[in-house]
Amino acid sequence: PVTAQEEVALKAPRAFARGGFSYQGVISSAHLEQIIPNWIRACMKPETTTATGRIINFVDPDPASFSIRDIALGLARAPRFAGHTDPDLPAYTVAEHSVWVSRHCSPELALCALLHDSSEAYMVDVPSPLKGLLGDYKKIEAKISAAIYEKFGLTAQAEANYAAIKHADNLALLVEARDLRTGISTKVPGDDTTESASIRHIASIRPVGEVRARAMFLDRFVELKGF
Repeated sequence: PVTAQEEVALKAPRAFARGGFSYQGVISSAHLEQIIPNWIRACMKPETTTATGRIINFVDPDPASFSIRDIALGLARAPRFAGHTDPDLPAYTVAEHSVWVSRHCSPELALCALLHDSSEAYMVDVPSPLKGLLGDYKKIEAKISAAIYEKFGLTAQAEANYAAIKHADNLALLVEARDLRTGISTKVPGDDTTESASIRHIASIRPVGEVRARAMFLDRFVELKGF
C-alpha cells in the first residue's frame, strides 16, 4: 500500500520549466519509479469514470449508470480498424459506423442496431483478430452490451434479432473495406467481379470526423426514441 508520506509526495505541486516540468525537490526520480506501481495498484478497481462522472463497473455493470451522451462521446472518439483507414480522409469512428448500420436494418431494429457496438464507448474498438487473444475481453464486452440494452429496454429485441443486426454489421464491413481501407480487397470467393455484388449498389462512405459523428449519433438516437 502507498504510505502517507508517499501519497503527499505524489500530490506535490509541480513547477513547469522550459523543456518540460520538474518536481520541486520533494521526491527523487528513483523513488518515484518505485512508488508509482504501488499507488496505481492501490487505486485500481475494475471500473472507469465517464465524462459525465458516472462509474462503469466492468465486472458487474449497473444499467442505470449508462448515459447516451457518454456512449455518443466514447464512440465518436473510437476509430474503426484501430485508426488504420485512408490517411487522406477524416477519422472514421464507431459512432458513424453505428449510424450506418442502423440505417441498413429494418426500422423496428434500428435502435438496437445503433447500439450494437455501444460497449466500445467504454472498452474501445479492439480489432476482432485481437479480441480472441485477450482472455475475458469478450465476456466483459457481452456484460456491458447486455447492461446497455437493458438500460434502453432492448434486451429481448437484441437477443431475438442478433443475426439480422449482424448481417447489417457485416455489410458495413464490406463497404468500409471498399471505401476506407486502401489496398483491402472486397472480392468474395466465387465472384469473378472486382467486388462483392452485395455492395455494388451501395453509396460510398465518406467519413465526417469526431464532432459530426457524435452529433449524427445523438440525432439518430433522438429520432428513433421519438423525443
